[in-house]
Amino acid sequence: MSNSSLVDVKIPANSNNYAIGRNGKKIEMITIHHMAGVLTAEECGSIFQNKNRIASSHYGIGKDGRIGQYVDEENTAYTNGNLQSNFKAVTIETSNSKASGNYPVSDKVLETLIKLVADIAKRNNLGTIVKGKNLTWHKLYSQTSCPGEYLLSKMDYIVDKANKINMNGIINSGNLDEKNSNQAKKTNEEISDEVIKGYWGNGEERKTKLTNAGYNYNTIQKMVNKKIK
Repeated sequence: MSNSSLVDVKIPANSNNYAIGRNGKKIEMITIHHMAGVLTAEECGSIFQNKNRIASSHYGIGKDGRIGQYVDEENTAYTNGNLQSNFKAVTIETSNSKASGNYPVSDKVLETLIKLVADIAKRNNLGTIVKGKNLTWHKLYSQTSCPGEYLLSKMDYIVDKANKINMNGIINSGNLDEKNSNQAKKTNEEISDEVIKGYWGNGEERKTKLTNAGYNYNTIQKMVNKKIK
């Protein structure tokens, strides 16, 4: 099982704070948390090095957008306050830009979070990212306000951007709109199925996306119309 290549620094959590393996379970989701503080990736990692903490996370995004890794994805981090969800989740702690109010995060941290979510989903074959299913948050599993109202309000945005990264083959480093020219092009049959599932939008948006991706809009649309009759 691989780990993210986006990681800037590795700070291994104390062995008391996570479990080796995943109890026979496979990774099925990503769970987002906030740090309830303005911390660097290193500061967050140092918390998990305390053997008495009995808590950890796979990744943490610091206030400057740098990514720390604390637990390998093949192991179970103690993050969600719910062991069964921990077995199935890759977890991410996210630094706030303000440790009060609705606990906002900076735009830089948010964009890094989107890239990391896309990367985890792609490597673990999670398919299309769906809010509340394979993209979850701490509050779903424990009596807590985590990840804060700001991040909760951004879940649809995170899902949309992360899916676009994986759907369009956008490079995971640099500009979110830069396309990976090495990505294998899908067949018209595959694209028409994706259109029916709603991956390419509607109307002019669909036409623009398909054209920009190098597909013949009219050909794809004819296939779609035939399939949905």
